[in-house]
This record gives sequence, C-alpha cells and structure tokens, in this order.
Amino acid sequence: MGDTTKIDTIENAELHSHILWILKRIQTDFYFSLDGKGRMFVSPKEPFKVHAGETDAPPYGIQNGILAKLQDWGALELQEVDDEVLADLGMRVDEGEYFQIRPLQPKFGELLEEYRLSEKIDSSNNISIARFDEQEHILFLDDHAIDISLGNEAVLCRIVFSQAIGTKIAEDLIEQSLEEAARYQADSKDIHAVAYNAMAAINRKIKEATGITRLLKFKKGHMWAEIE
Repeated sequence: MGDTTKIDTIENAELHSHILWILKRIQTDFYFSLDGKGRMFVSPKEPFKVHAGETDAPPYGIQNGILAKLQDWGALELQEVDDEVLADLGMRVDEGEYFQIRPLQPKFGELLEEYRLSEKIDSSNNISIARFDEQEHILFLDDHAIDISLGNEAVLCRIVFSQAIGTKIAEDLIEQSLEEAARYQADSKDIHAVAYNAMAAINRKIKEATGITRLLKFKKGHMWAEIE
C-alpha cells in the first residue's frame, strides 16, 4: 500500500510526530469502521481524512509510508479488500483499491505507549479511547463505560465522538441531527439551549465517572470534546 522511501527524508522529530498521529488515529477511528464490525478500510489516495484545524497531520503520501512502516514493525496488518467485499459494503468497485487495517497486539499498544511517553504526554490528562456505542448507548472513555440513555444526550455523543477528539462540530449539524432523531420538543425553538442542556448532562456523567471536568464544550456555534 505504501512506500517507506517517502518518509526516509523526514527529520526525526517530524517523523515521530507523524507516526504518533497515525497511531492515535487508528486507535480512535478503528471503532468507527465502515461496516461497524471492528474493521477499518482505507484508500491509498486518502488513508485518513484530515480534519479542519489539524496542523500536525501528515500528508496522504506520508501516511501511506507510515502505514507500511508500521506493518514492517509488526504493529498492524494491511490486507487488500477484494471487489466482492466492497460490493457487500455498498461501495463501487471502480472507485479504486481499498485496504483493511488490523492492529496487531501487543506491538501496536507498545508502540503507541512508547511514542506517547517520548512526547511527554501525561496519560492522566489525555484520552486514548473515546467512542460511543449507538446500540447500547454507552460512552467508552478509556476504561470507563458511561450510560448515555437519554435521547438528546445520545444524539450529541453520536455526533461528537464519531470524530477525533478536538474536532469542532458545527451547530447546524447538531440541529439537523436532533431534528432527524426527533429528540426535542417541536415547540422548542432554541436549539442552542436544547444542545447546551444535553451537553451539560453528559459532562456531569463524565465527571462522575472519570473526574474530567467539562470534556464537551459549546462555543461560537460549535461543539467539541477537549480536556482542559
């Protein structure tokens, strides 16, 4: 899938940052795979989408090289997806090749921990895993499982935690999602208040479970998750 020669000319500090970015994205995005079965599919053209504001994201060509390097190190396995699987997933077989990423433990976890520690990231003030199970209405934050059973709260968790931590979600998307799910009263015209109240309730539950204060933030027409 990738050519490691593209990353050979990168300075060590920059390469280190890029590898850590890829490891963290795999860990986060693995839980939001295309088919919902714990599998992740990526295209060599654009392996990992770069969200707005992500200034430390490696270019797509570098991403491919890092994925190949991680496979060489035994941290993951890259398998080409055949046309039959793509068809089953509702994807056009003429859209180009896709690869399935399968993290291999314990090497993947060891590398992630190694790179995090070398960056002096304080694990007590950072979330490694953040995902929302839509079927069970459970928010997973590392080892914590938090019940998010109420409608508006579940809608917000689905939106916010389907993205990488720190990704800002526009208020109009939140409003649209609440409307589609029919989770708020038809006579409630202040969608900002509806979303804010649900966010406050989620934050209370997160604080009770983890001690983290105000993980979700809502300012200037956007909502996102961020540790203070």
